Amino acid sequence: MAKKKSKKNVAKKARPKAKPKKKTAPLRKPQAKKAKVKKPKAKPGKAPAPARRKKEKVTPMARLLLPLGKVKEVFRTRYGFFLYDGSEFVINTPETPAPWCNIITNGDYGMIVSQAGSGMSFKGGMRNRITRWHQDMRGDSLGKFVYIRDNQTQDFWSATWKPVCKQPEFYEVRQGVGYTNISSRNNGIISSLIYYVAADEPVEIWQMRIRNVTDEERFLSVFSYLEWEFGKPSGNREYDRFFVDTSFNQDLSAAFAKTPSSEYAFHSVNHKVSTFTCGREFFIGAYRDASNPRCVEKGMCFGEKGRYYDPAAALQIEIELPPHGEKELLFTVGACGELKDAERIIKKYKNAKVVEEEFSRAGHRWTMRFNGYNIMTPDEGANILSNKWFRYQAISAGLSSHGSYNSPDNKVSFDKYMINGLTFLSINPKRHRELLLNCAEKQFEDGSVIDGWDPKTQEGQRSESVTAPLWLAYSVCEYLKETKDLSVLDEDVRFQDVPKGDLFLHCTKAIDRAFESIGKKGLPSISGTDYMRSLDGPFRQEKGESIWLGQFLVYVLSEFLAVCRLKNASNIAADYEAKLKKLKEKLTKICWNEDRFIRAISQNGRSIGIANGKNARLFLDTQVWAILSGLCEGDEARALMDNVKSQLYQAHGPAALSPSYTELDEEAGTISKLPPGVMENGGISLETAYWAIWAEAKLGRANNAWSMFTRLNPVDRSHKSDIYGLEPYVSCEYVDGADSPTDGSARNSWYNCAGYWMFKVMTEEILGIKPTLDGLLISPCIPNRWRLFKVRRTFRNAYYTIEVVNPRYVSTGVAEITVDGKKLKSNIVPAFSDDKRHHVKVIMGKPKS
Repeated sequence: MAKKKSKKNVAKKARPKAKPKKKTAPLRKPQAKKAKVKKPKAKPGKAPAPARRKKEKVTPMARLLLPLGKVKEVFRTRYGFFLYDGSEFVINTPETPAPWCNIITNGDYGMIVSQAGSGMSFKGGMRNRITRWHQDMRGDSLGKFVYIRDNQTQDFWSATWKPVCKQPEFYEVRQGVGYTNISSRNNGIISSLIYYVAADEPVEIWQMRIRNVTDEERFLSVFSYLEWEFGKPSGNREYDRFFVDTSFNQDLSAAFAKTPSSEYAFHSVNHKVSTFTCGREFFIGAYRDASNPRCVEKGMCFGEKGRYYDPAAALQIEIELPPHGEKELLFTVGACGELKDAERIIKKYKNAKVVEEEFSRAGHRWTMRFNGYNIMTPDEGANILSNKWFRYQAISAGLSSHGSYNSPDNKVSFDKYMINGLTFLSINPKRHRELLLNCAEKQFEDGSVIDGWDPKTQEGQRSESVTAPLWLAYSVCEYLKETKDLSVLDEDVRFQDVPKGDLFLHCTKAIDRAFESIGKKGLPSISGTDYMRSLDGPFRQEKGESIWLGQFLVYVLSEFLAVCRLKNASNIAADYEAKLKKLKEKLTKICWNEDRFIRAISQNGRSIGIANGKNARLFLDTQVWAILSGLCEGDEARALMDNVKSQLYQAHGPAALSPSYTELDEEAGTISKLPPGVMENGGISLETAYWAIWAEAKLGRANNAWSMFTRLNPVDRSHKSDIYGLEPYVSCEYVDGADSPTDGSARNSWYNCAGYWMFKVMTEEILGIKPTLDGLLISPCIPNRWRLFKVRRTFRNAYYTIEVVNPRYVSTGVAEITVDGKKLKSNIVPAFSDDKRHHVKVIMGKPKS
């Protein structure tokens, strides 16, 4: 469709007559004549474009995407808005408060693109970068760029805002699930770049369209540019460059870089390349940067290649655009182990039809992942993030990239990998099963695990952590509640140091390791830290003891006892029941202080988190896990959470502790060195905050649970973007607390665990659709103003549409449930496992006796 339109434009030779009028109204006449040609663009939407779009002289050129102006916009702010279905967040200015990014990956190869056009490429996790980048949340200056030069005026700009930063006449970024589209208009030229990654191959595609919207013929040079960065022998770039061999293949229009590990990275285009360079110093020039490169200014590259230059890749393409003419360029970047594979991929993606089909295929893969679980509630923001972005965040950042713009050098953390893997329970439980077995292989016979491994080499170090292995047992319990696939317990999985044992044995080893670490006070001790990593003082010399870990162990063991009974392991169950009883007694007797649970006991026996302490008198995590673990119930639990609400709940969410440390405390450790109100020192730790929502919902306190959810929901923070700072479509790790002068400012975007936890608390705790070993438990805890909500989900090879009606405007309680018209005697919907569709209707109210 694009090519036909371009030919028609070329055919119109009479346009030069309109030159004298080009500054008044010349563009309207030719556009009116082309009305029939433009009709196909309106096919995805039936309604006519609203007035806002009719006034625009330009529109984005991403024909593969749904045209804006044809769809409903929601949550509009000064920086952008969501499409009605949440499939995209549209940014209308490059100058957002911080880089607003997208992490695009197929599970192995990936890329990051910011709204300004900066970013990087990687293969096998974000620490294994292919293109050069460094963490700079203010400058956002490194990336892979496309420059456009007008050869008649010698003026140039970049297709994205970075790196030239010329103020565009029009700028629009569409951050979508699996792609980014950046469109801009400069000097009468519209450019549109769609970035995405092939579904199954290690290559990214930049689909670029350039349109001349003037009445004059334009002669342009297009320069693409990136800098290679691979494993460094020394960390000295001036030395390391000699280990990267660069070359150029004229027939393929491709620049290559042979890496120190003998892999082949490439950058190519589907057009004849007039000149190129593989040397950064030659493209940029001395005492310059990417905003004013010498080659673009001069209009020519000079063909440098080999092992003697700072490795880069720049391709120059010459194009002529007739009045209102258009040109498509297809750039690729990728990396392969063999040169022949790289050449095959380059040839494949020179075909425009193949590229468009691949874009559709990659998008279809993401759509199919999320189709199995869909919610429809009165809150559009919760729907948007739960249906797409929370799980997209967990998969792309947590399970594929293992990092973000804020922390690009992350290795794979065992516990975070297990938590993010739980996302697959709502997508493809078989994939979660594979993940469980793969992670179990990283365990030693004593229960310890390899932690912080490189996703590319799978190499890591043996961790002394007691916490990390417990997440394996936790995840197995969650998997069984979703699938009741007991066969997984009998799967043989090797240990790192001894012959293999079944998965059930691996779980018992993890639990036994925690009990073997019991210290003098009768609580688990930790080598290193527990999940609150900056509270590292109590755990020096392996003598400190963690109350949170004790509570978490109680929770995991309580869940795992049901697994032991299903396994008919009566002896193990009896042993664990005795240990569980003893641990509960210790936690309630030793760790209770006036009206709260303390947080830890230092190596010197000092209690941290006591009521009359100078700092950090109340920790959020040990209060909420006292409820989640069942240590605190009934009136005592409600009183505990009332105390939490009065002391920790703030305008932007619940603080991790209060009051913040204001002076160094060696026994507390690093946490006391952080600024007050920042991160774990009195800031809002999103992971812990989601646990607080879980605890409130467990107690049936719907107003508190929903209030916290909306305070933490990034969509609901979008109207305060100048304060919040980060993307409104994904969750972060921390928000500054009330003790900080930057209260409400977010930190560490795309934090990988946050996506899973927010999805869980929304779907299982607030909406109350919980998988159990016996079936789906229906137990909503919703705002009482909600009249109706629906959930569509798959469960054990059957398809459920769950319609929850709230005629009495209550927050909790189920009066009646019918399945396919038949009443149930309980609020557990059975697992039919019949590959059929079932309609569940739930009427909320007081349960009938």
